[in-house]
Amino acid sequence: MEVGVPICGGQMLWTRRRSLTQTGAMIEFHGWVSVRESTVGFVPPNPNGSETHERFLDRIDELDDDSCLVDARWVNAMFQVTLGGRHNHRGGAERYLEFFRWIATWAPGSYGLLYYRDDEAEHPARREEFRVLVMARGEVSERIDPFLSPCVPVIEDEISLDDL
Repeated sequence: MEVGVPICGGQMLWTRRRSLTQTGAMIEFHGWVSVRESTVGFVPPNPNGSETHERFLDRIDELDDDSCLVDARWVNAMFQVTLGGRHNHRGGAERYLEFFRWIATWAPGSYGLLYYRDDEAEHPARREEFRVLVMARGEVSERIDPFLSPCVPVIEDEISLDDL
């Protein structure tokens, strides 16, 4: 069923079975990483100005953006990274997803998750679900989220003409 959704300037955006959030093109992401140099025991990155640590901090500085956040800090003797944000288009958020992947190669003992939802995904079914990047042992794989997907009806209602 096609429905119209009002957008800027009084124009209508016509769409099929899409959530209100998804009619405004965006990608959102939320994730965390426990950073470790090795999978052997507990070996956090060297915080004492090593070249790899400095490169890591440089990478964070390159991600400065008002639409997103990156927080890296020591938490109870573990170097931890938290990242999240929302961009209007995938291109703006892609560097954060790449940063997540880069951590896996920079510190292959790291592990973490990054959830993202991209309503500009090439495959229409992927526009209605969260995907999860899973980091473990220097590798990043992508999986389907089992908790919040499909977005309609799990977290959002289908648009109906009565809602407009």
